[in-house]
Amino acid sequence: MTTNVITGVMGLSLGTAAVWQAGTKIIPVGVVCWETDTNKAKIADGVNLYSQLPYFINTAAALAAGTAANNLLQIGSDGKLPVIDGSKLTGIASAFNLNIITTPTTTAAKNNFYVIKVANALTLPQAPSPGDAIEYANRSGLTTNTILRNGSLIEGLAEDMTVNGLLDSFKLTYIDATLGWIMR
Repeated sequence: MTTNVITGVMGLSLGTAAVWQAGTKIIPVGVVCWETDTNKAKIADGVNLYSQLPYFINTAAALAAGTAANNLLQIGSDGKLPVIDGSKLTGIASAFNLNIITTPTTTAAKNNFYVIKVANALTLPQAPSPGDAIEYANRSGLTTNTILRNGSLIEGLAEDMTVNGLLDSFKLTYIDATLGWIMR
């Protein structure tokens, strides 16, 4: 059986605001794009251009403990983010449920985020609907884990996927029976 080998990109990339805004390429998901002249950052989603992404950090606004979570943090004069008691934040919603995986085999459910902590074979949901998605992050300390297709295609191929990166993170979205699950 042939498998797909996927490697991911995570990292920090530096540039001026003008350089970032002029960019015409999609930045890989998970890359933190830091504007060196404004001290603002955006986190790439692998879908939108830099100019279409929201700012993640804006030094012009501060977040006070107990306020709504959509406010922005201010970096201190030491260059560090302030410590905030997360239990005081309100208004935080997520479309994905977090799952820390410590067993060798797991069957995924739609709209879940899986952080893999052991060697694992993650089985995709059976009979998915268009728009169903899972998010995946390898934190097992191993470079190889497997995503089992469970009858659906992955990237248009009738093959299981081998994830071959130590810190790979990505999202799989089910499109249709022709394309199956695609990675973003």
